[in-house]
Amino acid sequence: MFGTTFHGDKIVLSPADLDARQLIIRSFIIAPVSFLLATGLLVLNEVGVVTSLALAGFFTYIAWTSYWGIIGIVRGWKEPKRGETIEDLDLRDTFLQLLGLLIVVPFVIGIFYGLFGGGIREFLYYRRLAGKSTVVQK
Repeated sequence: MFGTTFHGDKIVLSPADLDARQLIIRSFIIAPVSFLLATGLLVLNEVGVVTSLALAGFFTYIAWTSYWGIIGIVRGWKEPKRGETIEDLDLRDTFLQLLGLLIVVPFVIGIFYGLFGGGIREFLYYRRLAGKSTVVQK
């Protein structure tokens, strides 16, 4: 991969690692922000404390898994599949541009994918990807 730094036979730094780390950091920001937002909205509506915390936890899970679900769907569309040729990619890019007009569709699919287990799968994938390289201090 272009931009990959090697130290001997080990990968020291890779653009994929950096992207994965950024995605993980964003997910760790989304979770507390969504929890605080949901808790604040529930308290403002005078919902009980225990009920507020339970619902805020549920809303946080929905936000966090939706984030990872959308990333998983977009990654699946962007990466070429095995055995595809350039012509297949051009056709798929044209198809994706048409789908891009319907912005809602990827988000809805991503939300459902994330809610039904895909969010956890994507998080574990990117966590493993981010942990593959080691940074060598000079």
